Amino acid sequence: MAVDQGTLAVSIRKQDPFGNPRGTVPVWPNSRGFVGGTVEPTGLMHLGARQYDPTTGRFISDDPVSDTDNPQQLNGYAYAYNSPVTYSDPTGLWGWHSFFKAVATVASVASIIPGPIGMIAAGVSAISYAAAGDWANAGIMAAGIALSAVGAGAAVLAVKAVRVAREVRAIRSGVTALSNAGRTARTLFRAGRAVAKGFRAVGNKIRNGNNFLRIGRPTSGARVRLSIGPAPRHYRRLSRFGRFMSPIHIHAEWRKVGIDFNWTRRSYYKRW
Repeated sequence: MAVDQGTLAVSIRKQDPFGNPRGTVPVWPNSRGFVGGTVEPTGLMHLGARQYDPTTGRFISDDPVSDTDNPQQLNGYAYAYNSPVTYSDPTGLWGWHSFFKAVATVASVASIIPGPIGMIAAGVSAISYAAAGDWANAGIMAAGIALSAVGAGAAVLAVKAVRVAREVRAIRSGVTALSNAGRTARTLFRAGRAVAKGFRAVGNKIRNGNNFLRIGRPTSGARVRLSIGPAPRHYRRLSRFGRFMSPIHIHAEWRKVGIDFNWTRRSYYKRW
């Protein structure tokens, strides 16, 4: 579609998937044609590295990029795998840009799933965007890997919150048992044991589960610290589900930053 800047008249040009005109061909204000290529006086279309003939749906020269693992690409003269409805080739260097764009789009949708699945999908999307030359979206999806990891930690924290609530109910039960205890030593002993067990359980949950997101001064020697995800010493105390959903621990404090890969038990820290 083109709009005349003086009269504001609208011209619409229709083409088939291979770039051949459909219907009446209007007067066009520039030499731009199919998929942004340049229309040559010979009737050919200049698409990036090669000349393209829309009447035959073929390039007039072989593709300089060769991929012997793809049977469709072995025909170096075909346009977009001979499937222009699905792919496009504006550079003349086969349709790998469109392929990687499609992979990146699908993976970016899957990356919203928290945990390992989202991390893997975000990584695939970032690599695909980079392969297609879209570095802005590649950077965004690379940051999405960390966000998926934080989402995994939040999911585990939610599970632990439910467990802590159960233990709090146990404390209430113990307090109730104490208040309603009979006159016998056996009843008092059982009530006291229930309260002690509940407090121990809550203490363990807080010490082990409160490291998914901490901001503040953990020790007198550190000015500030930000911790996301369970530290390795806490990770070892988690259940199997908790360990599966907590692959990394990001740690940053004054003059020190690092990351712990809990699954592989590798740590990388930098001081300055």
